[in-house]
Amino acid sequence: MYYQAVMSQLSTKEMKLNNTPVNASPAKKFFVDMLTRDIELTDAILDLVDNCLDGAMRSISTNPDKNYNGFYTNLIMDKDKFIIEDNCGGISAERAENEAFRLGNTNFGKERTVPTIGVYGIGMKRAMFKMGSHSIVSTKTDEDEYEVEIRPEWLIDDSDWYLPLTHKATGLNHNGTRIEITQIRDGISRLLGDKIVFQSDLMNVISNHFAIVINKGFKISLNGQVIKPSLTTLLYDENAFKNGDGITPYVYTNEQNGVSIELSVGFYRDLTTDDEDVEYLESKTSSEKAGWTVICNDRVVIYSDKTRLTGWGEAGVPAYHTQFIGIAGVVKFTSNDASLLPVTTTKRGIDGNSDLYLAVKDYMREGLKTFINFTNKWKSYGNSNNTIKSMSNKSLPATSSELINMIPKKQLKANPKPFGGKIYKPTLPLPKVINKTKLIKYSVEIDEFNQVAEYLFDDVNVPAVDVGRKTFDKMLKEALENE
Repeated sequence: MYYQAVMSQLSTKEMKLNNTPVNASPAKKFFVDMLTRDIELTDAILDLVDNCLDGAMRSISTNPDKNYNGFYTNLIMDKDKFIIEDNCGGISAERAENEAFRLGNTNFGKERTVPTIGVYGIGMKRAMFKMGSHSIVSTKTDEDEYEVEIRPEWLIDDSDWYLPLTHKATGLNHNGTRIEITQIRDGISRLLGDKIVFQSDLMNVISNHFAIVINKGFKISLNGQVIKPSLTTLLYDENAFKNGDGITPYVYTNEQNGVSIELSVGFYRDLTTDDEDVEYLESKTSSEKAGWTVICNDRVVIYSDKTRLTGWGEAGVPAYHTQFIGIAGVVKFTSNDASLLPVTTTKRGIDGNSDLYLAVKDYMREGLKTFINFTNKWKSYGNSNNTIKSMSNKSLPATSSELINMIPKKQLKANPKPFGGKIYKPTLPLPKVINKTKLIKYSVEIDEFNQVAEYLFDDVNVPAVDVGRKTFDKMLKEALENE
């Protein structure tokens, strides 16, 4: 009886110990610091512009032309503040209360009707935390008008994971969102106030990364200065598709598991002359547009890459060299489910291990080889630079999408490889073979010949061709030594 009572007490005590709760809640300060550590300020700002663009995409989702005329994003920055304001529809109060301000999204790829790029639900918060400790997000929609404030003390309070949403007049005279960040962090303040370097570089990055949507009418300004797009264009001979011989790009298209793929690679400029090769080797900006640009849902995630990530220096493709400065390629991935895109969490890089990207990379390398081999042939055959220039000057620039639409259907052939799709391989003009030898032919007095033959060979009966070769080699060596 006593034994049973003791065992009963032990069992009850053991149950209590087994059911003791353990604190596994996140430490907010650690969470915030780690979230912002691996993202650069430029990428954080681009994340905020991405969010504006996502709003515009939702607004035009029923527009068949998919242009962004009338939509804008204004950036204002100095050492004390950062402001981004758009007219891209705003954030509904319901979405703000349940989703927009959570530190992460549990419904990856939930929005499958609009080709946005956000998946993980951390971009806006990460950008605000990166720049400053106080933020106010103001939004106006047809149904709601409110602001959400993030105070410095909230960022370090582990017990409070809710933010105040206040319904009030925001001062916005349009449907859209305004984010104002103050109490700027050390280091960030210096960059935001740097007009000469940081702001100038940021404008260039925006010009490249949002070139497609800017070209479609989306307006982005920085401190009042409107940013113009920097589009990658490719050259083509206007008669090449008819004649089957001329400068045209290599093209590949496909639809795979909800992702549309468009690939074009070719020349964006004339081939370099020999003198230009040396000049460009010494220029930092010479290769700015050369290489591969990768676009996911109208955003450039890689710009002018010339590394193994995009096929250079592997599988028979040589490493990038200024000899290939005229070669550029564009790959576009489009999907209403952003989780299917081969893009990293920062939205500024490609997942090099993605099965989709690895399959497409085979065609990227094949396209590169087409134009690398062409370039090598023209260089090796010693054709005059004027001939190359005149050939290129017959070409016209066009974006990759326009080029794809120009290819006759009969020339865009089904790809027999397992990955499928359609492919167009250009028939590029071959250089004319130029004889690189020079015949030297002249007559001399026999006595003079015998004297030289005796001097060079100790034999007056040596064939005249050997004497001529020997005398030329001797003079060539002397000329090279005196250079």
